[in-house]
Amino acid sequence: MLVVGVSCTLDMDGGVHWVGRSEVAGTVVGTSSWDRWTTLPQARTVSRAQLSLQLAFTRLGWRGQPTRTLHHTTDNGGSVMQCIGVDVSKQELVTYDGVKGQTFPNDKQLGKFAEYLDSVKHAVVVFEPTSTYSHRLHALCASRSISTCQLNPRVVPNLRKASRSRSKTDKTDAELLYQYGMDRGKDEAREAKQVDRLVHALSVQLALYRVIQKARITYQGLLEAWINDPSTPKTSINRLGADIASMKGKEARCVARAEEIIEEDQQASSSLQALMSIPGLGPITSITLLAFFRRYQGANREQTVALAGLDPMQYQSGTSVHRRGKISKRGSRELRKRLYEATLSAARYNVSVRQLYQRLKDAGKPEKVARTAAARKLLLIAHAIYKTGEHYRSPVNQAT
Repeated sequence: MLVVGVSCTLDMDGGVHWVGRSEVAGTVVGTSSWDRWTTLPQARTVSRAQLSLQLAFTRLGWRGQPTRTLHHTTDNGGSVMQCIGVDVSKQELVTYDGVKGQTFPNDKQLGKFAEYLDSVKHAVVVFEPTSTYSHRLHALCASRSISTCQLNPRVVPNLRKASRSRSKTDKTDAELLYQYGMDRGKDEAREAKQVDRLVHALSVQLALYRVIQKARITYQGLLEAWINDPSTPKTSINRLGADIASMKGKEARCVARAEEIIEEDQQASSSLQALMSIPGLGPITSITLLAFFRRYQGANREQTVALAGLDPMQYQSGTSVHRRGKISKRGSRELRKRLYEATLSAARYNVSVRQLYQRLKDAGKPEKVARTAAARKLLLIAHAIYKTGEHYRSPVNQAT
């Protein structure tokens, strides 16, 4: 017998329930009623569920393919989780729910997608955070207490390779996101939370500061080249110098505005003062650290280092392949940059950082390795200060 239209459900205990229709001589039989129900042995993942179902078909002498995996139970109450893979782009949200794919406009209110979510019970939205384009989707899920599974953008390309797919489209990406949610959403899905308004406001000011600073540095390089060129008119040099001075003023106003935002929150203001008590940290680095720590409130020491991209990576295979270790850089690039710059001062004035830096230099380590380790040390000191709320105390003072 040829079994078609197969659907299967993986319950919380790993049991697989499936249902399908039989087709005889090209004619569909029992289109309004199901021919057979069965429960298969333990299968902890959807891929194993599909394999178990295929083996059962083989034992019964049936032909068919379990192609549609629809539901996955997520809690002890027996509620069914409906995964929705969402590929986010600037103008569209391309979705796949295990049955069909749909496209919704990525507009300001996400009205049509919100109506679709209303029709789905116990939805879990699986998507990649793509810059600002996914912020509306996250806000919508947070406002409705919908669980989400947010994948690192590095994951989907590897899923595509594992599935041996040669094509890359929004639709296939949505299907891959859906499949990931079915396989691992039970463990990784979390209820979406509202974005911390203070963190968002600080991120805006830090972004402005970063853009203005980058432009100012470019202008300064051009100014230096013009000064060394005798044929450059003095009026052009003076005008460029005035522009650089104006940019420095804008940078200072960004920092001042960020400090004003922090002062409106008593707890944040206290945390900022504690961070600035650390030798080697200036206002902009302290503000960056404050926004980072508030964004990842529950992170421990190891997680904080990983989120900053300062965690070590190893690459080893067999007895002959041993690549030199390096940091992952899979975290906040801006934070790493600020901490790396801060080590210039911290290696001179911060006792703990200076001891580590000097020990590595004495051991013959390269400058970059020593400064990266110093940046990690500075991050851990700042994390401890933020957690305790106490001001920095030098180890020398503690000894006395």
